This record gives sequence, structure tokens and C-alpha cells, in this order.
Amino acid sequence: MTLTQTEIKELNLTTPESIDRVQRLRAAIALRKERSTVQHETMTEQPQVPPQLTDYDRKREHYKAHLIDLLEECPENAEGSPYEVIYQLDEITVYGGYEGGIRSTDHNFLLKDGVSWEDVLEMGTLSVPETNSYISNETLPQFEELGWSKMPLTHNHIVNSKNEPSVSAEELDKQLNKLVTAIQEPEMMVKSYDYDM
Repeated sequence: MTLTQTEIKELNLTTPESIDRVQRLRAAIALRKERSTVQHETMTEQPQVPPQLTDYDRKREHYKAHLIDLLEECPENAEGSPYEVIYQLDEITVYGGYEGGIRSTDHNFLLKDGVSWEDVLEMGTLSVPETNSYISNETLPQFEELGWSKMPLTHNHIVNSKNEPSVSAEELDKQLNKLVTAIQEPEMMVKSYDYDM
């Protein structure tokens, strides 16, 4: 779907890449709507008994729909290189919205009311391009080929690591004693200099 000059100006698209990205996203959305219409027509012709979904499956499907809506609203997160992936859930891939090598989309973009970090991690694969790591209990070839390291669902920088100190209690005591001493004896912290004017 080709964008008009007016649409390009309204969306403030300044590079051929950004114009192409939006055009491809619009084409994908149109294809999705077309498939949805065909699916709907097929379903109305042949009544089928819907499969019984578990609460988890229902929550997962709602979350997938939420991600698709986010990608429609934020096309910069719908395209990117394999090194820019921040989340994958089935056929849905969310990119970091990189501009000039800087990620513009935080992982909090993935959160939604009623969906915890644990849910996000359990449903899909979260990846952190800056640390070349991904969170999953399974080894995933697409990330391994990039040289990224795998972190388990139960212990990573999002779940269970915030409650554990990064240094020992003994080291914390030493650091605290140094601070207390420095506060009690401020001259230890401040050096005086004579300046010639």
C-alpha cells in the first residue's frame, strides 16, 4: 500500500526506510484483515464447536491481540534486525524501535493490566539486545546463532534477581564502616589545595 505525500508528511517520515516500513506494516494489516474476513465467512458457512480454552490460553490469546494492536500503533516496533528483537510470542516479534543505534522502546512497553512479568516471560521469549541475552527455559537457535546467552525463567534480571544482593554481607559491612568513618571524619574526604591567583 503506497503512502500519499500527505500521509508521509503527517507521519513525519523522513527516510525511505521509514516509509517502506510503514507501507509494509499497512500491507500486513490489510492482509490480516482480509484473512480475518475470509476466516469469518468460512466459519459462518460451517458452524463449528469452538475449542475449550483454558484460562491461561485465553489470557495468552488476549495478550497476543494486545501485542498486535501495539505494533499497529507503533510501526517502528514491528520491523528490525534479529539483533533488535526485544520479545517474541509465536509469530509475533517486537523490535526495540532503534533509531541511530539507540533503543527507543523499553521492555515496559510489553506490560498490560492483568499481565505480570512472570506471564510475559512464560508466554514468550524476552530478549535484551544490549546484553546479548534472552530469557527462556529452552535453548533457541535463532538467539544462539547470534551468540546470545540464555537466562532461565526463574532467575534473571527481571524475576528473582532483585531480592539477592550482588555483594556479600561482609563486603556490605566493610563499605558501611568506611562511610561511617568518612562521615565522622570529614577531613579524610576533602583535600585542600592552595591555588595561586
